[in-house]
Amino acid sequence: MASTLTASDVIDGATTETGLSDLGGEHVTTAIETAVAGLAGGQFDEAIVAGALEQLHQMLVTRLRYVEDRRLYPIDQERIEAPFIIIGPARAGTTLVHELLALDPDARGVRFWEMHEPSPPPGLGAGDDDRIGRAGDALRGWIATVPEIMAMHPYFDDGGRSLMEDDAILILEFQGGQPMSTYKVPVPFLPTPEPLTFYESHRRVLQHLQYGAPDRRWALKGTYHTNRVAVIRSIYPDARIIWNHRDPVRVFPSIMQILAVVQGDPDGERIDLKALAPMVLANWGQPIKEAMNDPATNDGQVFHLHYSELMDDQAAMIARIYDHFGLPFDAAYAARIRGWLTDPANRPDRHGRVEFTPEKFGLTSAQIADEFAEYVDRYGIRKEGR
Repeated sequence: MASTLTASDVIDGATTETGLSDLGGEHVTTAIETAVAGLAGGQFDEAIVAGALEQLHQMLVTRLRYVEDRRLYPIDQERIEAPFIIIGPARAGTTLVHELLALDPDARGVRFWEMHEPSPPPGLGAGDDDRIGRAGDALRGWIATVPEIMAMHPYFDDGGRSLMEDDAILILEFQGGQPMSTYKVPVPFLPTPEPLTFYESHRRVLQHLQYGAPDRRWALKGTYHTNRVAVIRSIYPDARIIWNHRDPVRVFPSIMQILAVVQGDPDGERIDLKALAPMVLANWGQPIKEAMNDPATNDGQVFHLHYSELMDDQAAMIARIYDHFGLPFDAAYAARIRGWLTDPANRPDRHGRVEFTPEKFGLTSAQIADEFAEYVDRYGIRKEGR
């Protein structure tokens, strides 16, 4: 069913609700025009179109208030200093490391509720902010549409306090494709900007979230970062970068499986699972190969983390990271990590496990191993189960 709404209709609805009109850049209007045109030209179920349009409306309302905050407060004076930034492909232990780094009382990560309702800046609110509960309700609503996600990403059970990836925080800047994927609508994604523009936008979001908050270092992660270390350092010259390495034979089928889950079709009843393989190998594999040949990623400043060693002793791995970057790692933080790890509520299989094989996606382990043989050899990556 084609939508009869125009981009102007969607924008007018948001400006009427908020009483604000400054979207903070023409790229927002362009993004709305692209998304609305895609919906209007497609043959989509009426409920899906309505859901997608409502999401665009809410994104615009959030954006208008976010831009207004920058007018009201000196947010642009915030300095983002020496953040932890985890790079590497999904399914390589990046989320676990992110969770453990964020346990440090001197660190903080981006939380889902801060993205869901970022205005006024979270640092100006109270610890029992009502926005946390509303964000948790929204997240649970999305999970209800893709319940299998919990077995592959159990960390969402932290509700509104769930940590977010950097790829997602650009929702506030109307960049990237993640917002529309919630409704599984195959319209063109919001534009992914050039790397420098991306990190300038990234810094604006962190400035917003940091404003008025206690002084703590950022703990961040994102798959987009892997082959962009030089650009990251142009914005954050003191960034502490951690590159997670894991056997590609385990990583890539897992990425394919989680994409099928997010699209609501884990068993391939509607989509061609074999079509995911070339996309994943291009979108996640090529950045690894580029990073291998980037001097900025191999200059000794980047900490190379091996998944197999992480799983041998997580607290010891975090201690090694801190030592690498000259940070103190005390007994209290170590105890906090071990307490978190031994809590049954944090078991990685607390929502079950998902079994899959490369063959499900038209690949073999040998094909993946051959594709990434140089990468595995270069970094001495331990092979898992082969």
